[in-house]
Amino acid sequence: MTFRIDYEKRIQDSLKQAIRLILEEVSEKGLPGNHHFYITFNSQFPGIEMSDWLLEQYPEEMTIVIQNWFTDFIVNDENFSIILNFNNTPERMSVPFDAILNF
Repeated sequence: MTFRIDYEKRIQDSLKQAIRLILEEVSEKGLPGNHHFYITFNSQFPGIEMSDWLLEQYPEEMTIVIQNWFTDFIVNDENFSIILNFNNTPERMSVPFDAILNF
């Protein structure tokens, strides 16, 4: 049996771990200075939780910006949840790390 190292999977796992650690730190300490994050994710990925009207508006993928107004930012091993402001309406969403396309 030949042993094969799956470099791509290991790199992707490392990137997800780095994103999780960065978001965890921001959830605990807030954003430093003028930092912000753009996070694009697959809105149809299993485990995505967001309001129906957002899913209708973004049926395939969505980009969120974490910058000025956010609350209840919780990060765990598998996902993050956050409340963001959309048109002056607070909306809770939960995003699995595996759903992230760009960070």
